[in-house]
Amino acid sequence: MTKLNDFASGTPALSDSLLAFNADSEMKVSLNDLYWAMVPDGAGAHNAAGVRGKNLGAMNDTYHQEIVSGRYRGMFLGDYFVQNGHSYVIAAFGYNDRKGDNQDVTGSIGLLPLNGMSWAMDSSGNVTQLTPNGKDTVFMNDTNTTAGGYTGSKAYNTYIPLVDACLANDFGSYLFTSRGFFCNSVDANGNANSGTWVDRKSFLMNEVMVYGSVINSNTANGAGLYNIGTDNSQLPLFRFDMRYAVGHSQNAYWLRDVVSSSMFAFASDYGLADRNVAAAPWSGIRAFCLIR
Repeated sequence: MTKLNDFASGTPALSDSLLAFNADSEMKVSLNDLYWAMVPDGAGAHNAAGVRGKNLGAMNDTYHQEIVSGRYRGMFLGDYFVQNGHSYVIAAFGYNDRKGDNQDVTGSIGLLPLNGMSWAMDSSGNVTQLTPNGKDTVFMNDTNTTAGGYTGSKAYNTYIPLVDACLANDFGSYLFTSRGFFCNSVDANGNANSGTWVDRKSFLMNEVMVYGSVINSNTANGAGLYNIGTDNSQLPLFRFDMRYAVGHSQNAYWLRDVVSSSMFAFASDYGLADRNVAAAPWSGIRAFCLIR
């Protein structure tokens, strides 16, 4: 009789099979099918399954169908797509499901740049990465003001459209336009005091998305509503591994929360949940987007 130790050892592939038994018969089952028989489909299971970190290659119709169906098979937090040489990491499954003033959509994944800041494409097709240099990279505003909130900022009006253009070039029709609620006004005391619904392809994160809590942003007189909007829970990737929030980004990056009449929040490359004047040149643009 052949013993277990007589077989060669090795690492199985998902295409390999096992022999399965039920009450009165046997069948061959692939490891891939066996795995997905044990791991539930859906955003809840995939947001709770931990971080894998696999290179998935380029987005394709197979992945897209898994996303829009809400099953998400073959994808985990920390896995990343490589589009035109740009790596985008999965930070959440179904993060925007059933959110928005006129949407009833389920099935999406949330992506961030894996390493470093977002890429921007100008009207000539030139691509640059929005990395701070500490000198003249004033991405948030040219002066130390938060007037007009996030939607009044240079980041929103100048750089996010360039990020959208690069994402559209990288993902094409897979890039999803969602509805978001953003701050559009700040009162004389530096409190966010109004918000508006907008179409959005990419956008700056807020403190809740990164840290799971409001830290620096102003919540006086209901200001938290306008800073947070519908993005009101921590991204699951960061819940499992905060290195993706700070260490992997390699640079500080702006968050959209209004802190005062002159300051926005930002995520420090030192790991601090910090704030700075709007014209500070030390933080870059790291935008979140949805694929559906």
